[in-house]
Amino acid sequence: MIARNSWKNYLRSHQYQARIDQNKDVYDLDIVTEQSPENTLMRQQQSKLLRIAIDALPTKQNRTLLLRVNQQLSFGNIAEVMQCSVSTVKANHNYGVKTVERMIAA
Repeated sequence: MIARNSWKNYLRSHQYQARIDQNKDVYDLDIVTEQSPENTLMRQQQSKLLRIAIDALPTKQNRTLLLRVNQQLSFGNIAEVMQCSVSTVKANHNYGVKTVERMIAA
């Protein structure tokens, strides 16, 4: 749940609100069991699609996204971990988010 909320907060803060609203279930990283088996199956498939899209990213983008979303690290901390500049981390993150959005939309 924390990862999902962090992901949504990041996207909102970077003016991706329209895309979140359009694909809000896709950004749910946790799988919540609902009353309807169809809804549960749909959420599981969407969550799996998001994980596959993130896993398919180039290594640097994948690692940057996972550190940002799962570990909730700042760009500065990610730069230290990856031994690169903050601007490189931001670029990798931005490209990763855009690539995941394109993969999900396809």
